[in-house]
Amino acid sequence: ARSFQVLNSSANFVSLRFSSDHDLKRTDGLLLESGIIVRNVSSPSLERTLRVSVGSTSQNKRLLSVLKESL
Repeated sequence: ARSFQVLNSSANFVSLRFSSDHDLKRTDGLLLESGIIVRNVSSPSLERTLRVSVGSTSQNKRLLSVLKESL
């Protein structure tokens, strides 16, 4: 099972920090296959982190659905 942590944000995006590089890459691929484009913003201070822009209600529901399926 993949695991990630949602980081606090006061911007129009959410950052997801994954427990492993494997989980990050696999989830990034699953989201892309589902037509959801995210940005890998991993750096020394943000290890294993994807950034997801906040979208419409239907887009956000779709994102949550794909993330739930991937867990």
